[in-house]
Amino acid sequence: MTPPKVTLVRWLDACQREAADSPEAIPELAELQHVGFVLAETDDILLIGMEIGAADVHPGRYRFNIPKNSILERRDVEIETAFKTRKRRGKTK
Repeated sequence: MTPPKVTLVRWLDACQREAADSPEAIPELAELQHVGFVLAETDDILLIGMEIGAADVHPGRYRFNIPKNSILERRDVEIETAFKTRKRRGKTK
């Protein structure tokens, strides 16, 4: 089994605009940043989520399908590297 990866993704997405805004305004894209586990990946899509291996899906648990052509920056790290356990040193007197 491949060790799970944690990823930081900076990407562009559409954003909501108020109907009262000027109709001539050029829509802007929102720059978003998400950190999560890499759950799946294809040539076109990166799926990240806040947990791995959850059998039940509950409200408030998020997963994002991010189009790869919208990604500005991505940094992956294996979970063992991201959260190394430190060796305890013996007590000194």
